[in-house]
Amino acid sequence: SPEERVINQAGENGVELQKVLDYFKTDTCKEKYEAAKFLIRNIGGHFSFDTTHLSSYRPYLDTVRSLFVSCKGDQALMNKNMLSTWKEFKENNNLSSVKSNYWYDYQNIKADFLINNVELAFKAWKENPYNSQVNINEFYEYVLPYRRSYGKSIENWREYFYNREKLHFENYYPIDLIKVCDSLLHHYRELKHNYASIKDYPLLKLIDFEQLKRGTCGDKCWYNSMLFSSLGIACAIDFVPKWGNRNGGHAWNVIIHNGVSYAFEPFWDNERWKYKRIYNNVSWDDQHGKFRLPKVYRNTYSNHIEGPISDSRVESIDIPGLFRNVKKMDVSDEYFETKDVEVVLTKKIPEDIFYCYLCVFGNQKWHPVQWGEIKGDRVLFKGMGKDIVYLPCFYKEGELIHATDPILVSKAGVVKKLTPNDKMYRTITINRLMIQEPKSGEGIKRLQGGRFELSDDSLFSSTNIIYEIPDTMRYVVNVHQLKSPANKRYIRLVFPTDTCLISELCFYQRNKNGKLDKLLGNVTSDQGLGVECVDRAFDGLIATDFESSKFTKSVENGVNWIGLDFGEETRIDAIGYCPGINCNLSKIDEFDLFYWKDGWRSVAKMKGSDKEIKFKKVPENALLMLKNINWSGSSCERIFLYKQGEQKWY
Repeated sequence: SPEERVINQAGENGVELQKVLDYFKTDTCKEKYEAAKFLIRNIGGHFSFDTTHLSSYRPYLDTVRSLFVSCKGDQALMNKNMLSTWKEFKENNNLSSVKSNYWYDYQNIKADFLINNVELAFKAWKENPYNSQVNINEFYEYVLPYRRSYGKSIENWREYFYNREKLHFENYYPIDLIKVCDSLLHHYRELKHNYASIKDYPLLKLIDFEQLKRGTCGDKCWYNSMLFSSLGIACAIDFVPKWGNRNGGHAWNVIIHNGVSYAFEPFWDNERWKYKRIYNNVSWDDQHGKFRLPKVYRNTYSNHIEGPISDSRVESIDIPGLFRNVKKMDVSDEYFETKDVEVVLTKKIPEDIFYCYLCVFGNQKWHPVQWGEIKGDRVLFKGMGKDIVYLPCFYKEGELIHATDPILVSKAGVVKKLTPNDKMYRTITINRLMIQEPKSGEGIKRLQGGRFELSDDSLFSSTNIIYEIPDTMRYVVNVHQLKSPANKRYIRLVFPTDTCLISELCFYQRNKNGKLDKLLGNVTSDQGLGVECVDRAFDGLIATDFESSKFTKSVENGVNWIGLDFGEETRIDAIGYCPGINCNLSKIDEFDLFYWKDGWRSVAKMKGSDKEIKFKKVPENALLMLKNINWSGSSCERIFLYKQGEQKWY
């Protein structure tokens, strides 16, 4: 049996694993015996890192406790002080995060621990009033496992959390489960994201995280998973290995109840349960823009052996790390509508290579996110996210080798090959280095509550308000179409504060074809500022902005505004506004435009600008990337296509 094979592989520790099976074999609850078998047959691959070096790190926790007292709840100050004191602590103690030594669980875990884990898991699961409908498979995979993350220490976290929170769900029943989960998460809101201030402290034990109160998304996912599972609620960790339109990846939690999954932000957040809405590959998030996900995987305790790792023809060195991990399952279709993508290979297939990988771009590299078996000159990649650019690659001895040109899987699921046309060139205008990024954290706040007013006279002695800017907006020109057309000569934006930051302000009229045309007029302002300064809000360039750190009038003493005089009564069908954007096209830097053709090839190098940069002789249909030459290392520039005079980011 699978359990016997594991016991034999465990060597001397096989006795401990056998004790667990013997203990539950005669139990009146047959499900406990099945649970013990589930844990043992899937224990392979799970491991713990060495923790002997933690004694060198833990004195820093005394510093953290002092900082929490001295900073008095000021999170910005706390993060700043943690960054400086942690750097100093590491230098003074000559430390580096050591995780090289590790031990497999099946060779070290003890029978008493596993027996206690099974008993407590069943106890909490059966006691929880929200588990009236039995789903034993959910229990085995997402409640029962003693391990929630690779490398973490084996600890009795189940008893620890149960004793602290055992009455939580009973006290709230029958209130909606998600609301009850929310109230539990609120108890742990002081555990916050590290924001790069102390990201390399080795968080291998529960107590370190609770005392440090800072960690990565993965750390908090681990913590939440233990917390909910100890109370009988199935909780897992989902992750996107790499984003399809931004750098890095992400992990979050998901509650699984009666076959339905409820994804949530691991750290305490104003809108924790938003992920199914913003990770659907269609929507925009009001604060962060759009997220595009190529794949979503769920961490599992059990083995899911498929693809190249299951193929005896394939050497381990020829498999990317993501697909050597068998403790995961594809759950992409729980989040977005997927597309099976077939690719025709145009490059020679390396010897003894049987699989191809679909990759996304980030931090100057391509990252595999899905595999497909090569059949002739074709590969089928199942369940891919849309509105993303991919590069099909072979993987040989740890290196990616492109297998054909990049492809764009459009929003509609149409697959287009991005083969540059070296015989057709054009001039393109670049107005930013990467995906939209706020120029200032205060940029949006300085527009929130601003109002658009119309009038028949230049003094706005009589006005009517047609729109008020909401609390959330995108880092693009936000276009709002009026419910009914407005007919006036003068229009203005009244700022909500005595400061201002805006990249672009637009007014539109619908033409006979139904499209919005931008209206022109004479720039006006109540501040007596030079037209050249105010005009930056109307110049059509989001790289330029109109900013005033202090108007001559305070909000209490009068309004502060900029607007247009159309010269005559004019119909207005829509308005547009764009908050301040950091375009990163500094004059002091030099930029290199690349296009992809069997690798990145340079088009030209140009000096930066405070407005825009023009590049000539750019091949049509090319995948492009602009790089700041002065930035070193794994920098954050993104890929884009140039369509209809604009950069389309991927």
